[in-house]
Amino acid sequence: MAYESIDCIDAGTEYCPCYLAETNDCIICSQLQGKEFCDCINWKGVCIYQEYIWNSSKKEDIRKGYSADILEKKLINDNALYLKLKVTRTLSRELNHPGAYIFLKSESHPYFFDVPMSIMDSDEINETIDLLIEIIGAKTKVISKIDDKLIVRGPYWNGVLGIKNLKVVKNSNCLIIARGVSQAPAVIVAKKLCFSGNRVTVLLDPGKSNTDISREYFESMGCTVLDTKLLDGRKLDDEASKQIRNIIGEKNMKFIFSSGSDLLHKGIINIKNDIDKSILFSCTNNSNICCGEGICGSCIVRLNDNRKIKSCKAQVSPEDLFGEG
Repeated sequence: MAYESIDCIDAGTEYCPCYLAETNDCIICSQLQGKEFCDCINWKGVCIYQEYIWNSSKKEDIRKGYSADILEKKLINDNALYLKLKVTRTLSRELNHPGAYIFLKSESHPYFFDVPMSIMDSDEINETIDLLIEIIGAKTKVISKIDDKLIVRGPYWNGVLGIKNLKVVKNSNCLIIARGVSQAPAVIVAKKLCFSGNRVTVLLDPGKSNTDISREYFESMGCTVLDTKLLDGRKLDDEASKQIRNIIGEKNMKFIFSSGSDLLHKGIINIKNDIDKSILFSCTNNSNICCGEGICGSCIVRLNDNRKIKSCKAQVSPEDLFGEG
């Protein structure tokens, strides 16, 4: 696999160069990896090393936390919580992209209660963001008990792997396969696809969250929503597999987005490659993200060629991670 297949989601943004430049661990810039020569992995139109030097050999400002009012809160069931938060117009605009996510915590708890949450929808006019949260541990249990304000830190953008494939597909038939709370990031993906003139079919499985709250979002965009049961234990359900194959064949799908577990991603990739390897593919990034800045190491994953990447920032092809090595 060529090194050019790795990109950095933050490169060229106002948050670049970051802490990784100061520690000689930059994902893209060879000179900010401690090497003596200039050999950018992916040119972003901006010289990261030059920006670093011009900034007195320091990182740019880090993402800040904002106090966000809870405008709407709905406990869907014991496993799922819906929130609508009031944020700034700038933040709502920055979060209105596929793969956008934030860190969320209560005002009264320390920083290690931060939990990453995918954006389901962002409304720049009304300055709001919609979230679907699975209540599974200490952090999310605390959030579920808050009724007035939460601290939001962001924006972050690497919640989708293979973002380039998503951005290039236009005026085509596209398939979204979504399960459980992962239906949340699929909504904003559908928004992007529809904006680009694509015709979108959604296979929706409520999963463990036992909700299909995203259905109204999909249908409001003109997507065709079909019910399914995607997993049978630790494998793709046989009936779902047949359903997916039939849809891909009948509608000549050019792009597939998998929004669920890594197990689901692998199953969909196998089906796609069996039918037509040229079909573009993207999926949710399910890595363990703790800091979002590439520092803590919790998000490190190993690619098929045995290289390790910081998946909170590094953009790779999903097939380099989930496909056959």
